[in-house]
Amino acid sequence: MKFEELGLSQPLLASIKDKGYEEPSEVQVKSIPLLLEGKDVLAQSQTGTGKTAAFGLPLLNKLETDFGKGVKGLILCPTRELAIQVAQELTEFGKYMPNVNIATIFGGQPIHLQIRDLKRGANIVVATPGRLLDHINRKTINLKTCKYLVLDEADEMLNMGFIDDIKEVLTHIDKKSQMTFFSATMPKAILDLSSSFLDNPKIVKLSQKSLASGRIEQVYYEVTPKNKKDLLIQLLKLNDGKQIMVFCNTKRMVDELAEVLQKEKISVLSLHGDIKQDQRTVVMRQFKRQAANVMVATDVAARGIDVDSMDLVVNYDLPQELEYYVHRIGRTGRAGREGKAISLIKPNEKNSLRQIERKVQTKIEQLPLPTQDDLDNAVFSTLTEFVDRPRKENNQSVQAFIDRVKNSDMDQEAILEVFIKDFYFRHGSKPIREEKRGKAKGGAYQTLILPIGRNQKVHKAELLKFLHEKTGLNSRSFGNIKIRNRESHVEVPKKDLKQVKQALNNQSYKNRKIKL
Repeated sequence: MKFEELGLSQPLLASIKDKGYEEPSEVQVKSIPLLLEGKDVLAQSQTGTGKTAAFGLPLLNKLETDFGKGVKGLILCPTRELAIQVAQELTEFGKYMPNVNIATIFGGQPIHLQIRDLKRGANIVVATPGRLLDHINRKTINLKTCKYLVLDEADEMLNMGFIDDIKEVLTHIDKKSQMTFFSATMPKAILDLSSSFLDNPKIVKLSQKSLASGRIEQVYYEVTPKNKKDLLIQLLKLNDGKQIMVFCNTKRMVDELAEVLQKEKISVLSLHGDIKQDQRTVVMRQFKRQAANVMVATDVAARGIDVDSMDLVVNYDLPQELEYYVHRIGRTGRAGREGKAISLIKPNEKNSLRQIERKVQTKIEQLPLPTQDDLDNAVFSTLTEFVDRPRKENNQSVQAFIDRVKNSDMDQEAILEVFIKDFYFRHGSKPIREEKRGKAKGGAYQTLILPIGRNQKVHKAELLKFLHEKTGLNSRSFGNIKIRNRESHVEVPKKDLKQVKQALNNQSYKNRKIKL
């Protein structure tokens, strides 16, 4: 099928052609006609499947004839990065539509700038729930004119504890409005929310083959924890010059890896929830411009990175949710390109890997650890590219120095040898020697007691959001939570207990310091 067959307007077809898209993806084929007909839609779609165009193109199409005063379309996103990315993509699609005016509102940006954008007559607003509620309470935005609502990555918003915020926002929108939920997974909470607000929704599900593109080579290395960092360094050197994203489960590990890689002279950027918004914007701009080829990130922070396709995705940590694996590898193999995804798994993670294989219906092959020949070949390739790299014409000082060396008593072969040795020591590494290990014990929970409870107006959703933001662990990682008057009991995976304690100790929750 072609985009011309979907019923989109000529201005949109022109912008689609400019972006180089030839055929719509499965989620676009299934969703766009339904949305153009005015149906409510509940769609299951992951990163990399073209979901922004799936809900954005019909919205823009409707605004061609419905561009009166006020906000007409609202798109809610879980993170500021995703909101920025969605707004940018809609701007590109709507570039031939002069009546389209898009405002992006999220926390971390001066609110007066957002008020200015809204007053200029925005008819599409892309927002995060918390900052949108700020505007609603300030009466700087009126959603009575809103006719089209989209919840993007609805499951992630619920995971982050936004359910109450979302319900509050939805009360300010006419129930007759067309509503669309896009979600990577379909937990009961999403189905309950959709049954409360969607009107007889059409269900869109992708075929299993769409969960993981066939253009993505998926492999793994089995490695002990003590050797994981060394293996990552080797893989980055073996793939020198490629654009690579490395995924970790925690903010702490992101910082730790970035520091290790910098010491190895690897150009690296890092991204996680504790990095301030202005710095995040700079980091993402640098990565897009390839000022650094390696980005180390947590799952949520990485969602706003607007790059067509990575050459390689590395799962330094196996994701804690199966769907996150699909999100991660969806960063490569996009726009018709081939991609590769490498997972580094510990000996006790084989079962988790098998679950991922069943999810994506693909056999993930194990690779042997790099040999000395593999590593040396990579260094030689890097040396060849370094020597062959085009350089500006030498200035007089450099040429004079070269002539002086040539006319000296220094042996040129000795100079070459010194250069090669120095180059090798900077770019080479030794192969990993793994020891045989016994079977690790299975995971279990341990109860952590936090000195905050009902007396501090602690609610489960808010507490989960706080735990996620401070520890980097997905909210589903935690077990039962019991909130008492003066304390809360949280079940934490034993393997993560030390990390969670370190992350929470001395943090403040509603002006009360947590001492562990």
